[in-house]
Parts: sequence; structure tokens; C-alpha cells
Amino acid sequence: MVKEAVQQLGGECSYPAIKAKIRSMYGEGVNDSSITCSIISGSVNHPSRIHYNENKKPRISDTEYDYLFNTGRGKVVWHEPGKQGVWEIVKTADGGLDVRMVEGVGEDGRTRAAAQSLPAGGHAAGRPSAPTSPMARASARTRAGARRGRRIAQLQHYLQARSRLGAGRLARREYQPGVQRASFQGGTSSE
Repeated sequence: MVKEAVQQLGGECSYPAIKAKIRSMYGEGVNDSSITCSIISGSVNHPSRIHYNENKKPRISDTEYDYLFNTGRGKVVWHEPGKQGVWEIVKTADGGLDVRMVEGVGEDGRTRAAAQSLPAGGHAAGRPSAPTSPMARASARTRAGARRGRRIAQLQHYLQARSRLGAGRLARREYQPGVQRASFQGGTSSE
């Protein structure tokens, strides 16, 4: 579906334009999320393509699943390896998968092992990737620690409310994390 729509549209296409073309060809019953998934999984340079079944193993992007090139947020063109380069899905040092552009092709037609990684701090499509510098990783750990600290504070608030109210009374009341409740006196709320 997506292949046909992009070929008919020609040139750079936005996701909404592709979806509209597919709806005109197949009717309104086509799921928008399925179309988006097909676009992402078929885009040779999209960093999230590794999360789809056909892209879960390291390989050169020259199969039937590799037909689009992501030019920016929500825009794709038909992939032309001579113009945009040959891309591959590679296994990273930590055992995960990543998408990168291959540097060149050898005389026998097979891709050389040397490859060019994506630009530091981002993917070819312009979206930021996981932090790569030690400072950026430390900053990400700090943000994760702050989120963890907020969750712990919410849990402590919940436990304090539970001890004040008693387990049975808390079960009858709706508890909302992060909402400060007035103190209870004599078993009734002063809210």
C-alpha cells in the first residue's frame, strides 16, 4: 500500500499525503497507525525502524522492506542508494541495534565492513539520538534520577496518607498521587 502510494505521489511526500492517497485507493477502513508503521519500517534511515519484526536482525538495507528515505520530520522520498547512500542495520557494542550509512561497496559488489556512523547527537533525519558524550549521558542519568525521586516522593505521600487514614478507609477513598490533602481530625476530612 505505502509503496504504491509513494510511487504515485512521486517526490517528497508527507505522512498525511501518503495516508490520504492510501485512503483514496483503499477506502476509509485503513488504520492510520498501520500506515505510519509501514512508513517507519520501510525508511532506511529512520532510527525507530529497528523495532519492527522485519528489521530485528543486522543486515544491509537492500531488501523489499527498504524503499523509503526519511528527509525530515514526517517526510519521505523514494530511496535511491546512489543518491542517499547504502544504509544498514548493525548490532551495537551493547547488543542493541542501530541504523547507519555504509561507507562504500567493494569490487565484488559486497558492502565493506567500514561504515560511517550517524552524526554525533542525532540521526540523519535530524532527531536527537541517545546521548553519546559523557556529559550528555551524565545529564540523562540526572534526569532519570529526578524522575525516580518524584516517584519515591509520591509513594511516601501515599504511605503517609494510608497510615493516617487506615487501610480500610483509604480503599474507600480515591487516592491521587501528587495532590496534597488536608489533615484529618477525628476521622472526618476538613477539605
